[in-house]
Amino acid sequence: MRRTSARVCAAASVAVVVAAWLQPRPDLTREDARRFTASVLEAAGFDAVDVTPLVTSAKDPPPPTQPDAVTLDVWVTAATVEGGLVSFSIDRNAAQVVRYLDQDPGGDAFLTEAQQRRIDDYDTDPALQRRVRRNVAATVAAALGAVVALALARRLGPSPGPAPEGPVTPAAKSRAKSRGKSRATS
Repeated sequence: MRRTSARVCAAASVAVVVAAWLQPRPDLTREDARRFTASVLEAAGFDAVDVTPLVTSAKDPPPPTQPDAVTLDVWVTAATVEGGLVSFSIDRNAAQVVRYLDQDPGGDAFLTEAQQRRIDDYDTDPALQRRVRRNVAATVAAALGAVVALALARRLGPSPGPAPEGPVTPAAKSRAKSRGKSRATS
């Protein structure tokens, strides 16, 4: 019985972990979009990045050259960097830059080709990273729980089971009486 309970506990731990890892990819939150904006600009080579607190939700329609593409739900962010202002439309589901606009104080684009490539190639998803951290913690906790349950079951051994039915032998009655006397005298 005890071993069965431990096995059920271990199986439940595995089921919880599997369910956690099979959850769909989470969408970016507003705060994720702000962190993403700062990270992508730092990856592009900017040291001082000031992301505005305002993050707005928008729809990004497909370009006319791709009529079969879907309209994306995006977060629109903006940041001030050395050289000007950069605004991004960030896909909320895929955590990728869909569009960006860079303007210096005169209204001209200022990002170099290398910076543009780094922005285009940037692939870090804060929502997915948060999910992975949570799932790794859940996996470790479940594994520890399963190990403890199985170790306890092994240490405790099998349950004694029900007492046998039938008449009590005279020898058993005699042992029971002598145990009672030794307990009473101690």
